[in-house]
Amino acid sequence: MADLRTYFAESAFLGDRWAEDVRITVNDAGIIRAVEEGVAEDEDELLAGPVLPGLVDAHADSLLRAVAGRVAPFTRHFGALNRWRQGAHATLAAASPERVEAIVAQSYLERVKSGFTTVIETVPLGFGEGDPGKPVERAGATVAAAHQVGLSLSLLAVLDGMSPGATAPPGSGPSIARAFASRAAGDPLLRFGLGFRSLHRLDEAEIADWIARIQSGDAMAPVQIVIGGDLEETHHFRTARGLTPLAWCLENLPVDGRWSVVHANHCAPDELAELAATDAVAVVCPTFEAALGLPPLPLDAFLGAAGKLALGTGAPMGLGAAEEARALLIRHRQLARARGGGGLIPLLLEGGAQAAGQNTGQIATGYRCDLVVLDPDHAAIAGQENAAILD
Repeated sequence: MADLRTYFAESAFLGDRWAEDVRITVNDAGIIRAVEEGVAEDEDELLAGPVLPGLVDAHADSLLRAVAGRVAPFTRHFGALNRWRQGAHATLAAASPERVEAIVAQSYLERVKSGFTTVIETVPLGFGEGDPGKPVERAGATVAAAHQVGLSLSLLAVLDGMSPGATAPPGSGPSIARAFASRAAGDPLLRFGLGFRSLHRLDEAEIADWIARIQSGDAMAPVQIVIGGDLEETHHFRTARGLTPLAWCLENLPVDGRWSVVHANHCAPDELAELAATDAVAVVCPTFEAALGLPPLPLDAFLGAAGKLALGTGAPMGLGAAEEARALLIRHRQLARARGGGGLIPLLLEGGAQAAGQNTGQIATGYRCDLVVLDPDHAAIAGQENAAILD
């Protein structure tokens, strides 16, 4: 029989309610085997505060942690995001694998301390100006950083139309895909998937080929698309194809529950309702989107159609799970009543886990034991009843 460990929490949030005196039994693979409520503490490891499931950071470019404040800030919205990203990645193009690992590990440590236990990480295939070995090298350093911290990772190879070499040299695509996928094999904390951005510069057949290639090896591999973080990109797309990026994706790509869509802030309510019907997840990055000058995502239609929602950090404008969730609530007051009064956190736990393709987001049998223990003496929650802790 596998070795078992037991943890005891005086209070734990079980996804839809708080429970008291909870014992969590975990096997040596880190999977929860049993959850018991109303039990007496025995020889368990005591968790020293209220316990929550870990959240997913559903959109991250963690290497950019190193250039926060070191590249030109956003001065105007039209074209600002792509210019900022190009400048940031140019600054980091010569970073060694050891430096990449150190930067990303620091970023992951900050996330874990704040309540994120899983990250959907983007690795642009054009990173390194067309050198097909560079993204594979960076992927290895990123995985090593996640292992250092003990954080689970959904690693996305990103086809970025704005990056030199995004459409990598002929024949290199399959080798890059195989190299990424091989790193995920047999690693319970790692999932490999695909991402796309700057769609107006990408070919539909190429997108479909990459999706088919990765999903032939992993039918549930996550796919993420950045849909509208830059007004210039959205303008070019509509001019070239006569549709908004989201409308084009819904019409031409196999969008379903394996997909997540980032920065859909400019999308029309009917488009978002159609997106919700596909079971795809909308990812919001509140601090970063506010810095970009994006309007709040029109959530009424999306949530009204039972849309799935996840929380991301984007570039390193803000790394704290609580801070990002609070910023989201400030922009979207209706989220306090989301899902019939269940509130924001259960919505983000469910959507984040689905977007990442990871077995996380619940304190329940069969799920990975990703726990966040809150400091009971922190000024924000000291002396509060459980019902007020999430607030």
